[in-house]
Amino acid sequence: VPTVSPTTPYPVLPSPEPTVFPTEVAVTSSPAITPTTPMEIYVILERTEQIDGGGEVMSSPIGYVSNMNTNGRFTVSQGSTTIWETTLGGKGALPNYEFGVAGGWYIKLQGDCNLLMKNGGVTKWKTQTPILDYEGDCFFGLFTDVDDDWKIGVVLGDVDNPGEVLWTDTPFNI
Repeated sequence: VPTVSPTTPYPVLPSPEPTVFPTEVAVTSSPAITPTTPMEIYVILERTEQIDGGGEVMSSPIGYVSNMNTNGRFTVSQGSTTIWETTLGGKGALPNYEFGVAGGWYIKLQGDCNLLMKNGGVTKWKTQTPILDYEGDCFFGLFTDVDDDWKIGVVLGDVDNPGEVLWTDTPFNI
């Protein structure tokens, strides 16, 4: 019951009972997930890896095949279905696309996390994501975002600790 005294012109409420907590409280931390944090990941290239013209690599874990052919066409496929490619007018289209010398093409994820495609040492396409003096991990791969949408892109970190997505595109037929 509130009381009023001559020195206190407003009501004074009684103190509430103290809250008693158990001696041990289990706390489960929740990781901070940003909208760009990959969920399901298939790595195609890790930092400093490349695929030469005529070569192919399997994703890790296995599920997708990436092929760099000798005329500048790079594809990512699942079985016989191409889900992303670098062809004029398609997803990941190469500006000023040029055919090159057999064996001269390659795609590489550089140490600065910039994914690029070259022919005879001349850059024909790049993600424009270099990070100067970067010493950490990064990868190029397929992943799902928090909305469960598939993306292909360059991501800082590794599979166990993915970070910021530097560049992304939307695959098709997936």
